[in-house]
This record gives sequence, structure tokens and C-alpha cells, in this order.
Amino acid sequence: SVASSALAVPRGPMDIAIGSRVALTGLTNERGRRLNGLTATVDAGSSERWVVRVLADPQRGLRVPISISVRPENLLLLREHRTTVEVATTAEARELLSGTFANAAATGGTCAFGDQLSLPADVVLLHIFPLLSRSTTRAVAAGCLISAGELDRVGEVCHEWRGICLALRALTPACARDVAVKLRIEGGADEPSGADGEYRLWAHGDRSQPPLELFCHNVLSARPTEFVSLRNPSTNLSYFPPGGAARGTVLVSSFSKLRICPWSLTVKTDDFTFATSAGEVLQSYWNGRRTLQLSELPFATARDAAGHGGATS
Repeated sequence: SVASSALAVPRGPMDIAIGSRVALTGLTNERGRRLNGLTATVDAGSSERWVVRVLADPQRGLRVPISISVRPENLLLLREHRTTVEVATTAEARELLSGTFANAAATGGTCAFGDQLSLPADVVLLHIFPLLSRSTTRAVAAGCLISAGELDRVGEVCHEWRGICLALRALTPACARDVAVKLRIEGGADEPSGADGEYRLWAHGDRSQPPLELFCHNVLSARPTEFVSLRNPSTNLSYFPPGGAARGTVLVSSFSKLRICPWSLTVKTDDFTFATSAGEVLQSYWNGRRTLQLSELPFATARDAAGHGGATS
């Protein structure tokens, strides 16, 4: 794989304390077997050497826990953060890795960070890449512009890193595009028409927070979108009766789902994908010189045109 220094790996004696969870790197045993990626708990030590209890890991040839003394530079601190909250994610992570470019890493291979450091892909997936941002928000005149985050840029470094990035997006989907990645990895992309539905999404990929239940529309298309489902469309409506400067029939728009941005959690009130409207209103304004024809209303709109020949909202 292509090596890059684009990702800073948190490490060093200042980060480590008794009780810390760490991964071993740059070590071999007396038989010449590399111990990279084995996880351990720090039991004692100082700035010069640390005594760590290495946890059993049959998949990597260690059947019972052992205690060893190592230098700080051979330890990588594992932080409990976004993706690692649920115990079950470890098994799920390895399963997802098996369907990406990093499939070899899922069965014991490693992911390289330059020439000196390599770690198992599941350790990188659960402890390193979740520290990267999923999106970047920048203020503009019209509001805010949401663009790709650090995870997308890291995924461009090499095939190996891209595979782990895809697995992370599938493990903690933050938007409908991530759901599409998950479906393709798991082989659920054969029937695009049946892929739409309610999915669990985590805001910004943060699995330490409760998930959002959002409806993902056109999941496997080039422009998938997210909606929040409303329990009772008959009470989630907008209303415009005729009268005054408005003539026609009562206009009512009912909404069963609202378009939502999963990054900012703001709704788009004039998306009528899951709305039905009945009636039509012709509203005159500018002293009757212009007429506005309305056949649908944005969500949460109540208006009339009864006063002074104009409209009130």
C-alpha cells in the first residue's frame, strides 16, 4: 500500500497511564512472531518501561493472557470514543472489513502507516479512523456549506485505507450515502427499489449518541436523501382558505415525511416528495395587478388573504 503521513497517530508516554488500554506495535517475540496490534492493559511502569497485561487473542495466536515489559514507543493508546462504545462492534467491524478492499486485513493482515508502523485493520477501524471528521461545515452567505471531511480525504491515500474508510461508514452510517455503502458491502444492493426504508443513523458517525431513525429515499441512486417520518399526516398539515384577495378552494397540504439534513439536523419545509395537496388558491397582490397560483404549501404554514386585500402568515 501507499504510505502517507496525512494521519497523525496518537501515541507517546504522556498519553499513557496505569489502566490505559493500548495496542502493541513494533514488537516480535522470541520466535520472531510479530506482536503488532495485540491489545493490552497497562498494569505498572514509568516513563522508561511499562508492564502491560496482553489480552488473549486466539485469532492472532495468543491463547492466554501474558504480562510483558515494553518501552513507551512500542505502545499505541486506544481511546474509548465514538465507534467503540458497543462491545458487539468488534465482530461487526471484522465482518464489514471482509467485504471491502481490506478483506485480507479482516483475517489478521495489517494496515501500514509508513515503513515503521503497521496495525491490524480492525484496530485501525475501531480506534484510529473514528477520530477523523465525517464532514466540514463552512458558513456562507446563504447559510452553511457542508462538504467532505477528513475521512473522505484519508480514503484517497490508497486502496487499503479506502477499504477501512468504507467499512467505518458502513459500521456507523451518518447519512443515506453511508447506508448505500453498507448495503453494497453486505450484498443488499440487488434490488434498488426495495432498499428504501427506515435506517439507524448516527449524527456525525458518533456511536456514543442515540441513533436517529430516518427514512432513506433513493438509497442506491446518485442522490440519496433523508427524511424524518411523521406519525400522523392528518395533523401535520398546512392550510390556506379562500377569502379577501384569495379565491378558489381551501388549500391543504399534508406531510407524512419531512426532508432533513443529517449533518445540521435542519428540515427543508418545501420538499413535497412525501406530501399530498388538495385544493387551489389564486391570490391577488400589488393592488390586483399580479396573481399567484398556489397548489401546495410548505410545511407548518397557516395563512390567509382576508385583510386589506393582502396576505398574512
